Amino acid sequence: MWQSSCCLTEMKLLLVFWLLVMLTWLWAGLHMAYQLLSLLVMFCIFSISLVRVFQSRQLSDSRPICANYDDDSP
Repeated sequence: MWQSSCCLTEMKLLLVFWLLVMLTWLWAGLHMAYQLLSLLVMFCIFSISLVRVFQSRQLSDSRPICANYDDDSP
């Protein structure tokens, strides 16, 4: 079983992920409200970057970012 305090690296990555999600939806909402092409372009850029960040995290090894195991764990 994994027993540790909060891992700072993992917390930073989660904050970056949620920041990208919020910015993506912000650009989508602003584009729908003001119907500007530049806002649609920003939405596409943030959406693609969000997908790439998510895919790169899933394709990497499945180990936790900060592993803190006991000596008797397999």
